[in-house]
Amino acid sequence: MFISEQVFISLFYSLILIFWIVPFILNQRFATFQFSIFRISILMTITLLLASHLIRTLFDRLKGTFFVLTPEEIIKKTPGKTVAIPFADVCKITYIRFPFSNGYGILKSSDEKIRLPFLIDNLNDLLTHLENNLYIWKKESVVNKREMDKFKFVAAVSKYVNDYLFRSLKPLITITIYSTIVGMITAFRIWNLPPIEALTWTLFSIIYPLMSYLFIHYFITLKISLYIKAKITIKEDIGSIDTSKVVSYSILISVIIYLVSGILYKFF
Repeated sequence: MFISEQVFISLFYSLILIFWIVPFILNQRFATFQFSIFRISILMTITLLLASHLIRTLFDRLKGTFFVLTPEEIIKKTPGKTVAIPFADVCKITYIRFPFSNGYGILKSSDEKIRLPFLIDNLNDLLTHLENNLYIWKKESVVNKREMDKFKFVAAVSKYVNDYLFRSLKPLITITIYSTIVGMITAFRIWNLPPIEALTWTLFSIIYPLMSYLFIHYFITLKISLYIKAKITIKEDIGSIDTSKVVSYSILISVIIYLVSGILYKFF
């Protein structure tokens, strides 16, 4: 089972709405600026529609992908293909990580391999059962205990953080729309900026909520990581962790930075 694509599609459609609100406002105020801005809006709309189609296609494929553990083997079922690796044939399990990315795991036999991405729901549970089965089949030699613990640790953190952030995506869309409207009104009506400068601030108002969202993501990940390390075991109920202070302080800092950015942009 994989994370729903509903929030992603909603985000794309909200961005399309924003890209048409901006030229509408500009058309009311700067008639000579109409054609070039509408041309950009049409281009962005086409791009976002194509991107949303690709996202839908990707998630349709992911939703048709299942990982099954039996007492004898692990099976990965995808549309049009099934890969099975008996535990007795496993020769290597590795965790590959990249900068700014959780990476993925790979389970290998002599002639097959199965990738274990972080998109899998309850990946940590799957890894625990996989490790136990390998031990039952006397395959301790293929398990690097330190690497496996790191893989399970990142999976536990990732699951909680992603669950929280995906619940926050709908509010993010709402905040982005309000931020865009406030940015436009401030730039065009209050500050009376020239068209290019006003459009630049409007675009910043669109992007800034996403920047704040990633900012909160970083600090929640840090808090959960420290919690799990302090508890030593990842079997603790990390869903009970109070992240309200982290979120509140992050939002407060983000608002202050936005206001300071506005002052600097207007007067300097």
